[in-house]
Amino acid sequence: PWGHSGGFNAIVVISLLCLPFLFWLPKLPESAGELRGSPGHRLLGITALASMFLFSVGQGAIWAFSERIGITVGFSPEEVGLALGVTTLAGLAGGVIAAVVGTRGGRPTLLAAGLGANVVATWMVVIAGSSGLYLAGLLAWAIAVFFALPYLLGTAAALDPLGRWTAAAAGISAVGVAIGPGAAGLLVTDAGYPVLGSFVIACGLGAGVLILPVARAVDRL
Repeated sequence: PWGHSGGFNAIVVISLLCLPFLFWLPKLPESAGELRGSPGHRLLGITALASMFLFSVGQGAIWAFSERIGITVGFSPEEVGLALGVTTLAGLAGGVIAAVVGTRGGRPTLLAAGLGANVVATWMVVIAGSSGLYLAGLLAWAIAVFFALPYLLGTAAALDPLGRWTAAAAGISAVGVAIGPGAAGLLVTDAGYPVLGSFVIACGLGAGVLILPVARAVDRL
């Protein structure tokens, strides 16, 4: 009812409502420790950032075109909007699962599960061409993203008690999400949605290849 301006005004209001919670964040203890600055740790950190970048590019790409893909499989814009809202909200269960599981089973196994599920869900959304698979894929995609993201950030966090790799990972994630839609637009214009799906899957697999050795090293630390 309020158009695009209503959406942006809602972002402002929600951000203001979040401000008081910042005062509840714990103070950094004096004994937090120094950055593990050895060349080996720097290489692990850079590799983790590269993985986060690829993952974010892929997710930005599929999110930007998920509405158009839904319309091509037979949904109206309103139905796609409802599906995106409901599946994204339900996808928060992935973060709850990650919180409950923690690092039991090892970071590599959990990251492989999350990124693997993300790749399968991408195929369901972009390549399968079925309305049922599209809806199921949207739900699986949201759960996989919210499950894998804490482990990607947590792996970076384990490299530095002061959180500097985590901050860098969050920043490069924003860059990747910003680049994803533009890259996706070029691919869709030239080759269609199946190639976009292959691109997102390649980003997910590349992120996994990069992060799994880092996760194994972190588990050994």
